[in-house]
This record gives sequence, structure tokens and C-alpha cells, in this order.
Amino acid sequence: MPTSGKDSNGMARFPVIPSDDPAQQLRFRRFLMAAGSSLLVIFLLSLCWWEEALTTRPFVLASIAIVVCNLVFYVLLRSGLNKKMRDPSLTIPMILSSTSVISYTLYYLNGARGAFLLVYLVSMLFGVFRLDTRKLLALSVYVLCSYAAVIWLLMRYAPTMVRPQVEMLQWMVLASVLIWFSIMGGYIRKLRQTTQDALRRSEAHFRSVAESANDAIISSDSLGNIVFWNAAAQKIFGYAQEEVLGRPVTMLMPERYREAHLRGMQQFLTTGKARVSGNTVDLFALHKDGAEFPIDLSLATWRSRAEIFSTTMLRDTTERKRVAEKLSRLAQHDFLTDLPNQALLTDRLDQAMALAHRQGKRVGL
Repeated sequence: MPTSGKDSNGMARFPVIPSDDPAQQLRFRRFLMAAGSSLLVIFLLSLCWWEEALTTRPFVLASIAIVVCNLVFYVLLRSGLNKKMRDPSLTIPMILSSTSVISYTLYYLNGARGAFLLVYLVSMLFGVFRLDTRKLLALSVYVLCSYAAVIWLLMRYAPTMVRPQVEMLQWMVLASVLIWFSIMGGYIRKLRQTTQDALRRSEAHFRSVAESANDAIISSDSLGNIVFWNAAAQKIFGYAQEEVLGRPVTMLMPERYREAHLRGMQQFLTTGKARVSGNTVDLFALHKDGAEFPIDLSLATWRSRAEIFSTTMLRDTTERKRVAEKLSRLAQHDFLTDLPNQALLTDRLDQAMALAHRQGKRVGL
């Protein structure tokens, strides 16, 4: 999907979030969350300035620095230059820039310095899902050194604005919290990574089994759009995977089934009960060339977060029905003359006698 184009008026479009790379989309959403947090910091600084805990010059410079940093990161992400870096998510540079601005602001804050230390944790929070314990500890050391430098500069150049004992107590509390935060953050990341690895292994196992199956396996989301299509489905229906993914599953059904299917889907989304779930039913499907063919179909449903998915397993029964019909005819017709044999005559006679008995009539030969 292109990242730019024209709207209905012929004007060029430039989407805020790139739409051609899922990994880049995820990085961009994380960046937007970080940018939103930056706006929160500017709002907090404005409150400090309003209450005269921060003078105008450092407030303006800190706000400009925040905006400039966000613009730089936006350009790097939007242009794709971040992909050439060791960490395309830019997590560490974002944290370093935000903590540097916070440290600069702390030097000029008066009575609100202790409360504003909490903003350090807001910046560090964005590293929890990307960084391990070692990297989080390294960032914590940088933060602690920055705050220690602020305390030293205050004691040297503005001793009337600082109480050394209180500042050192705050530094030790911050150090304890950051160490705990780094250890717990690293543990959360490791736990998340383990869960993702298990999920990937499970998905790979499912795909391996599904792709080697002789039956068609087709999964669709709660909107009825196809999200999984195995090799057997391609063989049976004639569609390649890229031709069906994202398209409605009703394209595989004869027209007479589609309305009933949509009603059944709506009922399932409302009640959580599927009429054919767990049962095998005989139906007809629609080939890519428009021909109908008989199938055996079974349906299973499952949930992922708030969305409901359904997986259909089916097989083409054309050959089986043809063989069954041939065997039935061979059993009731002479092999050489293809005329009805005694077995067929006996069967039809039994049926006629049973019908006459029910209706109270006689049978004549």
C-alpha cells in the first residue's frame, strides 16, 4: 500500500503514520505515545512557570528542546532513516533526550524539584518493553549522574536554592527506585519475550500442520474476512493466498447460501453460539471458475482478545460421491447389460409394499 497519493480533489496525501511497513507502524505509534507524554511534560512545566517555581527563560528553552527533539525523531521515523540504526525503535535516544531536558529543568526549579523527579520514571517507562535490565541500569546510572550534577551545580552556583541534605535524600530515593525499576522492567521484558517466543512457536507449529493437511483450512475474523488460507484450500478452490486474504469468505459460497451465512454470523456474534460449530455438514462450495462442487464442512470458533475468529475445515467430496454413486449403481444393475437386476427389483418391490401398507392399498404384479 503506498504511503502517499492523492485525495478525491487531486491533492497530494502524506499520511502521518506510514502504512507500508507493519513494524514501522508499531514504532510510530510508540513514538506518538512518547510525544504525547512530552506534551504532558510541557503542561507540567507551564504549571510550574505559572506558580513561579520556574522562570520564563528555562521554561521556554525546555519546551523548545522538547518540540525540536520530537520533530527530529519524527523525521527519522517518517523518512525510514531509523531502519539503518542499530535500534530502529530509537528507544535509547528518546530516553536520553527526555531525561537530559528534565535534568536541565531541575536546575532551575525551586520548590517543585522533588516532585518533578517523578518525570524521570515517565521517560524510563518507554524502555520497559524494549530494553533489558543491563540497558535500563545503564540509563538509570545516566539519570543519577545527571541529577548528581544538578545538585553539585546548585551547591556551587546557587547555594541559596538548595538544601544539600534534602537533595541527597531525594537522590538516594531516586537511586533505589530506578534500580528496582530496572530489575522489574528487565524481568517484564524477559517475560514478554518468552510469551512472544512461545506464541511464535505455537503459530509456526499450527502453520506447519495446516500447510501439510489434505483438508482445506480457512480462518476468518469477526467481519467475515479471510485471514488464513492453507495450500490445500488453494488446490481445492483454485485461488492463490494473495487473492483471498482480506476478502469476504462468502466469495467461496454459492449465492443461495450467503444470506443464511450472514444471518448465522450475526447470531453468533450476538449470542456466542454457532449453529454448525462442532458438526460436519454436507454443502456445496464455489470454485474460482464458478463451478459448484460438494464438500464436507466443519466449523470451530475461538477468541483472541476482544475479537472472534472462526476456522473452517473442509474437503472436496466430488470423487467420494462419484465412487459411492458408481458402487450403488453396480449393486443394482447388471454389469454386462446395465439393466436393473434382481436386487433393484426386490428393493423397489419392498418400497412399494411398504407404501401400500401405510396407505391401506393392495399391490399387483
